[in-house]
Amino acid sequence: MKIPKDSNENSKEEEMNFFVSLFQNSPIPKTISSVTTKKYVFVNSAWETFTGYSNSEAINKTVYGLELVSIEDGALIREKLLKNKEIISYKCSIKLKNGLVKKVSLSFYVIVLNGEEFVLNTINNLERQSIYKEKQVLNKKKEQVLLAQNFNVDSIESMTDGFLSLNNDWNYTYVNKSAAFMLGRKAEDLIGKHIWTEFPEIVGLPFYTNYHKAADTQQIISFENYYHPWDRWFDNRVIPSKDGVSVFFQDITERKKARELLIKNQKYLDNIINNIGDPLMVKDSESRLLLVNDAFCSFFNLPKDDIIGKTLAEDVPQDERDGFLKIDREVLLTGVENINEETFTFKGQEKRIISTKKTRFTDDAGNKFLIGIIRDITERKKAEEEIMMAHQRLTTHLNNSPLAIIEWDKDLIIQKWSTKAKNIFGWEESEAVGKHFNDLNMVYEDDVEAITVIANELMGGEVKNNKIVNRNYTKTKKVIYCEWYNSVLQSPDGQIETIFSLVHDITGRVTMEMSLKESEEKFSKAFKSNVIGKAILNKEKKIVEVNEALANMVGFKRENMLNKTAEEIGLFNLDDINNLENEKLLWSQFSEKGYVSNIELKYLMHDGRFLFISISLQALQLHGEEHVLITVLDITEKKIAEAELENHRNNLEELVKIRTEEVNVKNVELQRMNKLFVGRELKMKELKNIIKELQSKK
Repeated sequence: MKIPKDSNENSKEEEMNFFVSLFQNSPIPKTISSVTTKKYVFVNSAWETFTGYSNSEAINKTVYGLELVSIEDGALIREKLLKNKEIISYKCSIKLKNGLVKKVSLSFYVIVLNGEEFVLNTINNLERQSIYKEKQVLNKKKEQVLLAQNFNVDSIESMTDGFLSLNNDWNYTYVNKSAAFMLGRKAEDLIGKHIWTEFPEIVGLPFYTNYHKAADTQQIISFENYYHPWDRWFDNRVIPSKDGVSVFFQDITERKKARELLIKNQKYLDNIINNIGDPLMVKDSESRLLLVNDAFCSFFNLPKDDIIGKTLAEDVPQDERDGFLKIDREVLLTGVENINEETFTFKGQEKRIISTKKTRFTDDAGNKFLIGIIRDITERKKAEEEIMMAHQRLTTHLNNSPLAIIEWDKDLIIQKWSTKAKNIFGWEESEAVGKHFNDLNMVYEDDVEAITVIANELMGGEVKNNKIVNRNYTKTKKVIYCEWYNSVLQSPDGQIETIFSLVHDITGRVTMEMSLKESEEKFSKAFKSNVIGKAILNKEKKIVEVNEALANMVGFKRENMLNKTAEEIGLFNLDDINNLENEKLLWSQFSEKGYVSNIELKYLMHDGRFLFISISLQALQLHGEEHVLITVLDITEKKIAEAELENHRNNLEELVKIRTEEVNVKNVELQRMNKLFVGRELKMKELKNIIKELQSKK
């Protein structure tokens, strides 16, 4: 360590040797740098170990050259040092040689060595008391060295501590600059003066009592005391001798405030950890619990006194105990953070599921601790299981639904291809997932333009969902009709994450609709027939539609027939028994069979004429309601012709009867004549035989 030395080097050799030894052997990282050049002139072994830089790499380098702290932190530290000459604690982050960033508390003190100012820097993660304790050890040794050197004036005057000496009459014999400053008096004004006369207000206070006690017992006495008139705290060390007492004292007001702040922060920290809802713990290297929060006590249902110093391993089953102790050892050994889900059964209580997060903390002395957080996730696991079951049920329902499920990413790459999608389109899931929409050539050529418009609406953010019916190709190039329901899932910034499509194969429906349309067209043409009368009746038998052919047939205007029954229209004479019988026959047969086919009926119409019709009734569903389709053919002329034909037939039969009778008479006469003729022939034959016989006799 190269520190500039003055001509009085020999008189300070003991102090310097002690300082170097204490500095080098300190377990806390320390450095000394020049106030003028800002460069390191000395670093101890603990600093080399902590930062990773060697002594040769650090000497004559600045803190900025090593990039230990940021420029902003460095500037703020320098500004405070120039103003206060001391920084008890400055929290910041430093960057180590290996690139890791550590959060530390830095302490800075301006010290004077051989007439030159240097900055003593301590890197500390421990409680501030350890810093003060070491500083007190250093001050104590400096006091002893200074006393042994017969109060070397230069050393005493350069001290930042207050120093004064009193003789046996309690008169000031020496007051250094720091003491005079803290007492608010000039040193020369106090020399030879009586302390209790100059400061009568301290008579009876601990200052008075301890000064006298040291003188009486000839024992060194150290004490801290608050001096109310100045609202300041002082750290005092009274060293007696045969000639009086010497007093080293420091204004420790800021230190006390820092300690009070530390205590306050400790309470604040306790409040913080006790307000953490999850159980928190700190274990030593033997898995003994050193610190727990209130939530931890509640979790185990134990008071803190029954937890601290124990492992609680004996209160859980062997398999659980072996598991968490093994993880404790691995984390302490490797320093690798562990997050684990495990079962937990404490003292035979109900088994719970917990999530533990364990990490290692190593203090500056190399002691290893395990910090852990426990979260009871039993209910969450139950909820997750319920969600999983619900998801499985939903997936089953979706797979059993008639809708195919296809999910795409923002680039239209297929991410999900359900069983129903395979059934509809023919591609297996392994063939479809990972493929672009266009790779499967699913779209019918004439529908590409319409689908492009729909896709652009979704991808462009114009709509969040839409629907389209189009033709698609299956794997076998069969053309099918599909109804697509598409929706997009967007991120909070409006970017598309996924596209979800539900697809319904409506080929059968479209085919049926086309057939129905064709039938409707045929029906419409038939309904508009000029020959066949048609009407549609609702369940109240009111005419909801009628064509002109039927209106003309019955002798009414079409508009006067709508929304009326036959009775309301006065379509035919209901007083006529034949009409009533017709209606009874017609509707009873319809009720029995559900239809009537080509029944021929004769009605006496409202105008007195007879109307012969061939009528059919057919059940019809319109808009979900029951109706009746009536088809009527006017067969009056046919019936008249049949009547006339029947009349002619009857006349012809009468004529045939007369003629038949005449023929029968003639036949009888003919038979009589025939008989006469036959008798004559026999007689002629007989005569010829006689003649022949006579001739033979000749």
